[in-house]
Amino acid sequence: MRVLENNHGPGLSNCLAGGCQSNCCAFYPNSKSTHLSVFGVPNGEIPVTSAEVNQLISEGKSELAIQLQDGFWYLKVDSNGRCPFLAEGGLCTRHLNRFASCRSYPYFIEKYTGLVVDVSCPGVKDGIFDKESSKEQISALIELMQARLDHLAFVFDLSSKKD
Repeated sequence: MRVLENNHGPGLSNCLAGGCQSNCCAFYPNSKSTHLSVFGVPNGEIPVTSAEVNQLISEGKSELAIQLQDGFWYLKVDSNGRCPFLAEGGLCTRHLNRFASCRSYPYFIEKYTGLVVDVSCPGVKDGIFDKESSKEQISALIELMQARLDHLAFVFDLSSKKD
């Protein structure tokens, strides 16, 4: 994978921003997941870290954070699956202070294949990846995944100490 024509930020080629029909901040109308959450979390929730929840609380927006049955924190989406910070024109009202989930998009960690890219994003060309231009997204992905792994270690009482 590599990125072509990076004109809207690291790791994306040709981001359509407000003109995107498949906005990354709203649930894709034709997306289907074959993954089932062990904890019953519905597909489409936006994961946030505890630090990001604390930031929402300090901004007086605690009602936007929800802790689901898996113990992780999520940003509440509206009935259409849209992020509460997504403006009518399709642009992010929190772009300069996006959550790790948002900053890492369109990249994800998949158990068997490792780093994957959401090729349904119109800004991704042919699933192409460039290591240098994607550092910001990959750093955000590591931040998000580390918070989730730390939480799982806590829930399952796993010690990070090595004997």
